[in-house]
Amino acid sequence: NSIEPIGPYQPIAPIEYRIPIGSQIQPSGDSILLMTKDQVASFLIPTGTWTTLVDQIPGKIINVDALGRIWAHNDDGTAVFVWVDGDWQDRSQGWAAPGLLPLRSEIMLDDLNQVWLATSQDVRRFDGDGWTILTPADMGMPPPEIEEGFSTFNLSYITELEQIWVYTCDWIGPGPNSGR
Repeated sequence: NSIEPIGPYQPIAPIEYRIPIGSQIQPSGDSILLMTKDQVASFLIPTGTWTTLVDQIPGKIINVDALGRIWAHNDDGTAVFVWVDGDWQDRSQGWAAPGLLPLRSEIMLDDLNQVWLATSQDVRRFDGDGWTILTPADMGMPPPEIEEGFSTFNLSYITELEQIWVYTCDWIGPGPNSGR
């Protein structure tokens, strides 16, 4: 049963079941990860096979980093875990619950393999031992310009400069208002 290409898009595998709302799909080397609220599965492109990697999540998936490690937080966001060598390892030293849950954030690695992620209120860096939480004030950023607004933080890693860049989008009402 082959699937015809749609424009420039080439199908790689039929998915025989409905993907739940809130699922994430992420490339990872020569495979694709499908992350749902209940499990993480991997589709190996060369062989065309699906494999369940993780079927017990300690709460909610955050995302996968560039080294293929799966990050998650518990249901109330007070603890964070990483899937390493077939087991969930607690990485909550210095962690505090973020404002909005579930936390879905792109995870960046810098040239020292420190983990960086952005929340709705701050930017966090994990150095291998514990988290440092950087507030807007710590980063020299003013609060949102409109009292009823809020900011979302985003990250970009500039490889040539070996720098993490942080930028915000200020929101009011149903859409973005400005950025810094």
